[in-house]
Amino acid sequence: MRYLATLRAALAPGGAVVVGTFASAGPATRSGLPVCRYSAGELVDLLGDEFHVVSTRRESHVTPRGVAQPFTWVARRLG
Repeated sequence: MRYLATLRAALAPGGAVVVGTFASAGPATRSGLPVCRYSAGELVDLLGDEFHVVSTRRESHVTPRGVAQPFTWVARRLG
């Protein structure tokens, strides 16, 4: 995956990354476009074993229209 290759190349050893996505129970579309949704476990698996989990979090964002949209956040450190 090109995104992961770019991420690995950009981080120095010991560098950290915070990734936020729509949670697995989040909306299927946003602004009429399909979105990818991930649980914390899926994000951890996607980033691979060379990253060590620092923290995971699920958050509900309320839009200006009052709609709750769940997000997943994962902080990881390159080992």
